[in-house]
Amino acid sequence: MRVGVYLADFRPDTGGGYTFQEEVVRAFASVAGTSSHQFVLLGGGKKQGGVGSAFGLVYESVGASAWERRRLTLGNYSPLLRRIWSGPGPMERAAGRLGLDCIWYPGGGAYEV
Repeated sequence: MRVGVYLADFRPDTGGGYTFQEEVVRAFASVAGTSSHQFVLLGGGKKQGGVGSAFGLVYESVGASAWERRRLTLGNYSPLLRRIWSGPGPMERAAGRLGLDCIWYPGGGAYEV
């Protein structure tokens, strides 16, 4: 199985989300090599790539354009707009491109809902 691990863009100075995610991903990365599964770190920025690089995990940036961010936000509030603009978002496109079977969000929440 090929698993994507999405790293949310938490800032270290805004609460416990950053620390929680950092600790969980560090613990996970230290044992990921013992699994028969393949893991890919995903995130919206380049700065997060260092989290798993020490453990040999690949990092892929999954960024959305300003238009896509607006489209996703408006789609959350309007069923009509969500239906009109239906189609794969940046995360779904990245998952297809990378051949991922599932995506784990260790920081909680979901990217495209």
